[in-house]
Amino acid sequence: MYAEYIACIDPKEGFYADDYNINIRNITRRARKILTHRTREEIYRAAKILDEIAHMDSDEDQLEELIYLAEREEAGEEIEVPTTPAKILAYYIEKTGLTENPEFPNAKPEEYFAALALASVGKAHQRILKNTESNNDTFEGGIYFSVGHCAVEAMEAVAFAESLIMSERAEKAAIEREKKKRSSVAKRAGEARHEDTKKLLKRLHKFYVENGYTQYSKAVDDFLNEAPEELYRHLAPTNRERTLREGLSRIIRGKLVL
Repeated sequence: MYAEYIACIDPKEGFYADDYNINIRNITRRARKILTHRTREEIYRAAKILDEIAHMDSDEDQLEELIYLAEREEAGEEIEVPTTPAKILAYYIEKTGLTENPEFPNAKPEEYFAALALASVGKAHQRILKNTESNNDTFEGGIYFSVGHCAVEAMEAVAFAESLIMSERAEKAAIEREKKKRSSVAKRAGEARHEDTKKLLKRLHKFYVENGYTQYSKAVDDFLNEAPEELYRHLAPTNRERTLREGLSRIIRGKLVL
């Protein structure tokens, strides 16, 4: 079915049904953009995989039954089963997933939807050709309706594909924003701790000079015993004394100016 339709067109070049004012050109371009890095043969194979999905007929994997149950579960009531190709594919992917297929390696869901859109374009093209060959002028209105229906199917498939791409982009953007936010918070916290340390060293230096110390370690020990804990709480206990000792040494030697 889909393989037959997509074989009616070149999935990489050319436009179809331009005379019917149904925007097939734009739909085709958008689908091809998603499949830019795929060869013609890969796109044909993707259409064959779509055929396999559409023709599921085993008792436990009956596709329409699967969709029907999914709809009931979501809506809480019995409703009509969706029958558009894009919706059937969407429910199939949601409920069963896409297993790795060597015929279409490393495939993303949006690529299957794009291939489905091109197949719908091929179906429109096939119907136009058949109508042209039959020279059936009386069917002109019907062919417009038929081709328009194919265009709607193609547009829906492209919309599904693009929504998947945008959803992934939005998720990545949200992750990046969160990373930047955390980085900014960490940077501000680091700057605050640095300023607190500078103020603490300034007090330690004054303490050292006023009390006539000659040993850095002794001065630091006495300072920590006398100073309020909130002044040095931001320093990690494991290297608190070393940080103050080294800072004091740098001040005395003129290596650090506060």
